[in-house]
Formats: sequence, C-alpha cells, structure tokens
Amino acid sequence: MRSRSLVATAALSVALLLPATVAANGPEPIRISPWLAPYTLEVDEGTPLYVDWGWFGCTYGLAQHVRTAYTQWYELVRIGDEPEAIVTLSPTEAGAYWGAPFPADVFAEACIIGQPRGHEVRWRFDLPMLAPGTYELAIHIDLDHTITDGTDMLDGDGHLDLYRPGAAADAVVTIHVNAP
Repeated sequence: MRSRSLVATAALSVALLLPATVAANGPEPIRISPWLAPYTLEVDEGTPLYVDWGWFGCTYGLAQHVRTAYTQWYELVRIGDEPEAIVTLSPTEAGAYWGAPFPADVFAEACIIGQPRGHEVRWRFDLPMLAPGTYELAIHIDLDHTITDGTDMLDGDGHLDLYRPGAAADAVVTIHVNAP
C-alpha cells in the first residue's frame, strides 16, 4: 500500500511541477523554414525564433559536401519609418552555422548509392530576441555547383538526382512581434 501512495505522490508532484517548469523556461522556440517562405509569422515578445533547415545525403560525404556547396545569406531588418538592420549574415558567416553530419534514415529507402543508412546535416541560426514591431527576414540560398544527395526521389528514373546552381530559396519572411 505504501508503494502505491509513493507512486501517486511522485506522479502528482511531477504533474504540479511540469507547468511551472515550462513557464519558467518561457515560450517554445518557433522554427522558420526557408523552404516555406514567403509567409508571415505573428509572435509575442519574448518568443525565441530560429532559422533551420537540413540536407540528407546517402553517405557521410554527400551530407558533408552540402556544407560547402550552398551559398546563403540572411538579413533581418526592422521595418518602420527608418528601416534598421538587426542581423546580417554573409555567406562566409552563414557557413559557420552548419552542424556535423549525423546518421539518419529519413530518405534512406531512396538511396541508390551508399549504405542502407544515410546522414543528415542541419543549419541553424538563433535570431536575437526581438522587440515589438514588424521585421522582414530576407533569405537567399543558392548552390555554387551541381551536387547529388545519392537518391532518386525527384523523378524515379533510376539515376542520381542532381541539384544545380540557381536560387533554391529566395524569399522574405515577415515577422510581427506583439507587445505583451
């Protein structure tokens, strides 16, 4: 009988502490995807925002290669009577935000080269906390040269998919930050 009341007490304690823990940590961060842009995002002041995207490769090397194949830049501007640049990431600066490749199975069934398990690499940049107002995040992502991920997902023709230079993402995300 004592063990049941101990379990019930522990469960009740966790249930009571969980909302306090979530509230203490603040709102959940919101992901901005370059591939879904253009769009408008409305958030409350104090909401963490980050830009994130990834690349799958059928081998570690194919995932690693994308880190140098993409040229990207980002500019966050506060809109108003006098626009104010908040963050500007040049292609050189943006390259520093790639993570290391890690094992991933997300598209492994489509691999026509490599192992039965592929790798993914992610790019992530946390935006600074934004004061109330309207902002535009300009995103430009391009390839410097033709690459492959080792799959045949685009057209199912039995050949490697090739991704060629040209604007992969060239869009603006509008962010409205509301005062509490």
